Amino acid sequence: KNKDLNLSWDTEPRVKVALPLHTSKFDTYLDPLIPRILYLAEHSTHRRIRVVACELLHSLILFMIGNNAQAGRKRDSMPFSKIYQKLFPGIYRLAAEVEPVVQQVFEPLGKQLVRWFARSRGAEHPETVALLDALMQGLCEESNAALRKISASCIAEFAKEVLSQPQVLQHFKSILRRIETFANHPHTHKRMGAVACIREILPSLSLNQELVDRFY
Repeated sequence: KNKDLNLSWDTEPRVKVALPLHTSKFDTYLDPLIPRILYLAEHSTHRRIRVVACELLHSLILFMIGNNAQAGRKRDSMPFSKIYQKLFPGIYRLAAEVEPVVQQVFEPLGKQLVRWFARSRGAEHPETVALLDALMQGLCEESNAALRKISASCIAEFAKEVLSQPQVLQHFKSILRRIETFANHPHTHKRMGAVACIREILPSLSLNQELVDRFY
């Protein structure tokens, strides 16, 4: 019924899987399936289908991250950025789920994604931007306190990882700019999200004297 579920999130096929067939392999693309898999993981009323969709979605994300990590700079510098723009908000909604099985799958994954992108990508890399935008979006979700909490926690985790990087000032300014935008926003929940985020970041920020002198 939802036509968006039949549309890929990128104009080019990206998620390629080589399937064995007898003595050879053929390439197939999973891009058209991802919107429906995410939909089933979030909304299916059949628990078994939902659990299977969650497991498949988890495996797909690890596959995509693994492909990027393995290919390194030989590949397109941002192959999955458009997919991540749609996928990451759903991942963090699932991480904030009340269903224990779903939460146990996606809450650790959400933290792992934050650590990986903080270590391997710049703060302004399009794929990292998709991650940070999803977390900032989760910060101001009016009807989901659990999503606001995990989003603030993940941004703090991102900041903690960034503080250990060589170009700490450049990366941290990218985070702070997003928080500052929310802090000055007329929408109450965005301002509250900025406060929650600052509260989570302060313990790590206070350990870096250079940033304390610059931003306090």
